[in-house]
Amino acid sequence: MVRVKRGAVARKRRKKVFSLVKGAIGSNTYLFRMAQQHAIKSICYAYRGRRERRRQRRSLSLARLNARARMYGLNYSCFMNQLRQKKCLLNRKVLVQLAIYDQKVFQNLLNLFFMLSFQKKKFFHKALVSRGDLHRKKETLPSSLFYTIEYKNVNLLRRYIGITGKILPRRITKLTAKEHRSIAKAIRQARRVGLLPFVWLTN
Repeated sequence: MVRVKRGAVARKRRKKVFSLVKGAIGSNTYLFRMAQQHAIKSICYAYRGRRERRRQRRSLSLARLNARARMYGLNYSCFMNQLRQKKCLLNRKVLVQLAIYDQKVFQNLLNLFFMLSFQKKKFFHKALVSRGDLHRKKETLPSSLFYTIEYKNVNLLRRYIGITGKILPRRITKLTAKEHRSIAKAIRQARRVGLLPFVWLTN
């Protein structure tokens, strides 16, 4: 009887499992039995992780859309409600892309669906008065700031960011420690929601 040699087949099977656990810690990378268990767990966790990442990306995109809508005196719920009443077929993913990367088109969208429906601008007036935006003075570079700075005040925050995108130091801004911390906190929050870029594009 001819002896069957199956070394190549077994090696190929093991190499397939080891490729799935590449980068693991300890014996999970070189012991086949441990690597096999680790591969089964990693596949299960990868399925769960993809769902979690989708939830996180959706929540972050809705927060960015809410922050952009509030710059025009709207909130997220009212913004989406009016778009659905006007039979707008753009989904939330497209709206977020327009709000972050193409602000002119997003503003034209607001003018099309909101300014025409509220010709007397009563809705915008109520939204702005409730936030005190109508009585806000013209933005200037103040010598002393309040300790709570809104992250939506992009025009003010841009003045404390350098050409390379870094936050200017205190020796240039001439702010106190508390004021500088509040400015830095507001800039980081504005970057997270997409109102400010992390790096400025320079030629």
